[in-house]
Amino acid sequence: MEGYLTKERMDILTTLMKVKSFWVVFIFREGGALLRVDTPDPLQETQKLESLVKRLIAAARKLELAPGEGDRLMSLKAKKKAEDSKKAGIVEAPTSEKIELELEDDNS
Repeated sequence: MEGYLTKERMDILTTLMKVKSFWVVFIFREGGALLRVDTPDPLQETQKLESLVKRLIAAARKLELAPGEGDRLMSLKAKKKAEDSKKAGIVEAPTSEKIELELEDDNS
């Protein structure tokens, strides 16, 4: 999440959250994101509705991942996981190597 939330994206989200009578929900997870904006205003004025839609589309475009950004974020995630494991003293075996386990004989 840290790699995704650039200053520009944070500014966009906080600006939307500061709009009076907007309830903003932003869910970001691997594989996609959801931006939802609710308002008690029925938005019956065409001009007001169109203005809001244009604003939200512009925000959504800036919140979208740029080409290649998904790979960069996955790389950052893997790096962070490795760092966290190292801090916790967990050593992960490379996945390409086989790990064979043997059960001890109870009669020994």
